[in-house]
Formats: sequence, structure tokens, C-alpha cells
Amino acid sequence: MTSTRPCLVFLLYRLGEFEEASCHVLPYISQSDSRVTLLEGRQVGALALSCAIHCKLKNNQVVRTHSHLLLNLCRTVNQHLPEEECEIMYGRAGCLQTILFVRTDIGDEKYGSEPVFLLLEAILIQGMKNKRGSFPLLWKWNGKTYFGSAHGASGILQTRARLQL
Repeated sequence: MTSTRPCLVFLLYRLGEFEEASCHVLPYISQSDSRVTLLEGRQVGALALSCAIHCKLKNNQVVRTHSHLLLNLCRTVNQHLPEEECEIMYGRAGCLQTILFVRTDIGDEKYGSEPVFLLLEAILIQGMKNKRGSFPLLWKWNGKTYFGSAHGASGILQTRARLQL
């Protein structure tokens, strides 16, 4: 596979090619990466995809192991990301999306509750720090306020809206 991101694995997964996706996802799991989202993050994304793939393949041991690794990684990510890294593309909201993805695909709506709350807390604290005028929550990325879906408020709020707490 020539792709540097798990996008191809995600495509194979969505096409129902679970065996093929499984072969391609495993090499990414050992790769360290500062990106922590489903399709951009090699390690975080690969662990989430592996959980979903192996759930379909009924390989429960891999699902348990990788879901545990993913939650530990999300806790670590939350502690070590810079405060401003809350957006979907590279930040905490993207990490939340990986947990949501796994929740949906393994059928456990309580999966990852503790790291979800920690990530949400960090996102809300940062949003309140940047509030202005009639905007009670705002986030900055690279020192600028963004409203878009990749690095801005709309993407962060959309991720929060998808959570069932």
C-alpha cells in the first residue's frame, strides 16, 4: 500500500473487504504519529479501524486489545496535545471521532466514556478561554479563530453533537 494514511483501509472497510482491510491496517498500528484522527492519524486511525474490521471478522481478542490500546492512546494524546489542538483534522475533536466510530461499529455506546469526558472537558475549557461577544465558545488553531469544519468551531461542535453521553 502506498498511502501514508489509513484512507485506503477505511475505503476497503466500507466496501466490505474486511480481510483485505485487515492485512493493510496492521502495519499502521506500530507507527507513531502526531495526528490523532480517524483518517489522518496513522496509529489512532489504524487502531480504530482495526477494532471495526475485526469486529466484523468476529476476532474479539483483537477488538479487545486494540480498543484498549486506542483508549490509552487517547488519554495520552489529551494530556500531551497543545491546548489549541481541539479541531477535527489533527486535534481532540478528531480523537473523539475515532471513539465515536468504534462505539458505532462495535455496538457499545459507553465505550471510552472516561477519555470522552476528559477530551470534552479540555475542548470546552479551551473554547471558553477564547469566547468573544455573543460567541460563548470559540477555538483557535495556529493563533487564528476558525469557523470551518476541519480546524474550526463548526467541526468541533458537530463532533460534540454526535456524542451520546
